[in-house]
Amino acid sequence: MTRYAGFEALKELTKLTKTDRGYAKFIQTGKLSLYDYNTGFIDLHIYSFLSHKKVPTVRLGFGTIDDGDFGAWKSCSDMLEANSLVEQIATKVFANMVSFPDDDTLNRLLAPYGIYAHYE
Repeated sequence: MTRYAGFEALKELTKLTKTDRGYAKFIQTGKLSLYDYNTGFIDLHIYSFLSHKKVPTVRLGFGTIDDGDFGAWKSCSDMLEANSLVEQIATKVFANMVSFPDDDTLNRLLAPYGIYAHYE
């Protein structure tokens, strides 16, 4: 017997979600080197903000149940560029991603946007 309600719940939990600052999405850990504490998922956040030096910045944060220490930062010339970059990365790289590739493949996907994810 197929558990349709379970599949629908998973679709809802793993879809790209607009947040007040950008986007978020649960993605299966897959081949990413970040330890997921045996949950099988990483909580990805993509957003823009003004740094403490007032520099428009794009942040990719890869979260675990213990915060995680993997991510990416990119300084931009203005908030318009930062917001546009967030939109592009979220919709073109992560919107349909179900499972993370390995670190190198992930960074090849991010390279056109001038951002590189790694341990911090």
